[in-house]
Amino acid sequence: MIDVEAIRKANFNLVIDYASAATATVLPRILTKLGCGVVALNANLDESKMSISYEAFEVALHRLCLITEALGTTLGVKIDVGGECIFVVDNTGRSISGTDLFAAMAELVLSTNPGETIAIYDDQPYIFEEIAARHGGRVIRTKVDQQALMMASLERDVIMAGDGKGNFIFPDFHPAVDGLMAIAKLLEFLALQKRNLSDVITVLPSYYLARSKVYCLWEAKGTVIRKLRQQFEEESINSIEGLKIVSSNHEWVLILPSRDQPYISIIVEALSQAGADKLLAEYAQLIESLQPRTM
Repeated sequence: MIDVEAIRKANFNLVIDYASAATATVLPRILTKLGCGVVALNANLDESKMSISYEAFEVALHRLCLITEALGTTLGVKIDVGGECIFVVDNTGRSISGTDLFAAMAELVLSTNPGETIAIYDDQPYIFEEIAARHGGRVIRTKVDQQALMMASLERDVIMAGDGKGNFIFPDFHPAVDGLMAIAKLLEFLALQKRNLSDVITVLPSYYLARSKVYCLWEAKGTVIRKLRQQFEEESINSIEGLKIVSSNHEWVLILPSRDQPYISIIVEALSQAGADKLLAEYAQLIESLQPRTM
């Protein structure tokens, strides 16, 4: 399951932010067995700190970056209170985005296990197909839904699944999100390949994404999607979920009505950031124009 000896030989040093949650009673024992040196932050259980604002989270993440860089550790990791989602800082003290982290994990997993399959949300960029092709692997795209991702992880040859937001599934362990296993697997792959995370990030293909939400009345969502289908019926349309208008592997628009909120999400990938931002603005304006006018 985990190559403990490889990790022990690597002598990793980590900064771990336990978020004052229950993982502080479990993960230290695991990391000790893996031979890792650990600088612990927020390691005391405190229910009053388990729900924090976005601003407080950003402050904590920035602090993790500063400490990781100052101490020159292998990684910094912040774990959410449920022990499921991880936020990672590389060996240079840089906070790694969820998509970059998932892409780095895909590169590490598939280069170690050529020919295997990974499962991802359909709102992720097409660099995952590029990474898989490098190693004779395959990508399964799913709805932007954790249950769908868990089901996909059960398919044959799927070695890892993820959402690009810090949640990972390793189905050989169990078909559910597990932040502690994600940390252990990241350390294992870095140890086996004798690489730093920053080096892995450097060789990833470039991608350009833009995201936004457009307010839309509940009763108007169906009408908007139907009108968009009619307007783009000559285009290549992918319908795993919502409406995905595909121009090429690196140029697409995913229009995704929220299941429980009055808005429609727009996710765009393009050949440049300026192109992605422009396309996003165009589709946001289009969706607004297709909604019924209220008096």
